[in-house]
Amino acid sequence: GEHSSKHPAIPALRDAIAEGLPVGSIHRYRYGDLLIREGDLNDVLLLILEGRVLLLKGYGTDAEVAIGTLEAGDLVGLLSFYGRGKVFSSARAKTDVLVLRVSRKEFESLPREQPQLAEQLQSLVITNLADRYRRILNLHLEVAALTRELETERNQLEQALDELQSTRDRLIHQEKMAIL
Repeated sequence: GEHSSKHPAIPALRDAIAEGLPVGSIHRYRYGDLLIREGDLNDVLLLILEGRVLLLKGYGTDAEVAIGTLEAGDLVGLLSFYGRGKVFSSARAKTDVLVLRVSRKEFESLPREQPQLAEQLQSLVITNLADRYRRILNLHLEVAALTRELETERNQLEQALDELQSTRDRLIHQEKMAIL
């Protein structure tokens, strides 16, 4: 599928930023910086303009697991921003990153003050959600395929074990007969 970085909102936003965008603020993150932390409440929407961001899930432990990468055109904190819930996974800069940071207040005033920009951003949100949904479906398909493979291997192992067992029984029987 088409990735968000190809979305027309990106060049439109770059132009708007170059002309002094009246909404949001530009933030730079260095490699390794944390953009958002799992479990926090989130009141900003971050749009990656340049660079790559690693998504990390802690599952309540210290050992974080990398669960994905976001790049230009992707939104960070999308679900927690819209759902007004806690951040699902931490986001850490994988390279130097340039983001457009939009507060809730700015986001809500956008349709009135910048209708075209609001429309672009809305469309970008939908593209982002579609991308994520597609990724989840692909993961489900991969898991299903792996499960089938494991099932087949398990059946083959059971069969091999049965054959070994009967060979062993036959050998023991032959041994007994030989002794008699």
